[in-house]
Amino acid sequence: MTSVFTGYTAAFVGTAILGLALNSVIVASSFKRLLRLSSSTFLTYFLCLSDALISAADAAIGIGSLAFGHSLDSKTTCHLHAVIQILGGTSSLLLCLGLIIIRYLEIIQDYVITLRVAQIYTASVLCFAIFVVTLPFILNSAARTYTLHPSGVYCCTDWAAKDPSSLAVITMNLITILPPVLFITYAYMAIYLKFAKSVIIMKSVSMQLGVENAPFPKDRNYKTQDFTATQSKCSEDLRPVLNASFSGKSHALSGSGVARATDEQVELLKQSVIIVSAFLIGWLPYAILILQEIATSQHWSPALDFFAIYCT
Repeated sequence: MTSVFTGYTAAFVGTAILGLALNSVIVASSFKRLLRLSSSTFLTYFLCLSDALISAADAAIGIGSLAFGHSLDSKTTCHLHAVIQILGGTSSLLLCLGLIIIRYLEIIQDYVITLRVAQIYTASVLCFAIFVVTLPFILNSAARTYTLHPSGVYCCTDWAAKDPSSLAVITMNLITILPPVLFITYAYMAIYLKFAKSVIIMKSVSMQLGVENAPFPKDRNYKTQDFTATQSKCSEDLRPVLNASFSGKSHALSGSGVARATDEQVELLKQSVIIVSAFLIGWLPYAILILQEIATSQHWSPALDFFAIYCT
């Protein structure tokens, strides 16, 4: 193993160990109350579990590569790593999609998803992920489809393959990856616009009341809403503002309440910008890699391949 590939592997292992530790803490701390979690937290739990599975495989195989040479050169090990990567990656992406759908429906459509629906969705995601990961074996194309990529740190679908069986697998992978990525981007932008509109309305009302810069009461503890706030809560904050603006009852609305609601929406707006940016930055390089390799049947250089997979 050359020094360059050793560096790639060491960085990959370090990140995998950190990810495994963080996800394991979340999984362990929530296990006892799994059936009492909210729908979004339930999906987050299994999202962390999927990420922990990928991190564990990356760490174990990476440590083996550093200690004993390039273990991914073994076809069996490479196929095992590809199976875990595709199984965990498919599950993680679709669970992330489900989480965003819940947030989108709650914030934009004012529709609450029950825990039962989240459980059915999670089971469906697992079944679909198992089908996707076993498809190359069903088509007897695993040897051609699951290959070691140029960076040498992971095995996955060979996006440059052109035989019919591999193309069928690649098509299924694209169906799994691209639509969710596009919808997640759209949903976050819709949520961003929703919060931006809320901020504009609240600031307008605040100016009408002459309390645009009113300080919060010192005897009150204020905690900024998490980005996962439901639409019902957002509506509770926004509805009084709309009612006050259009019903002529603005005198019943306290100045500090408007300032507090406005500041809350500003925080949510900032969080949505950060999340959208992080998501796009993380997935864009690998999405470009996939499309470029499919179009040209040529692989990226080891350095670019490592950069793309590392960002995800």
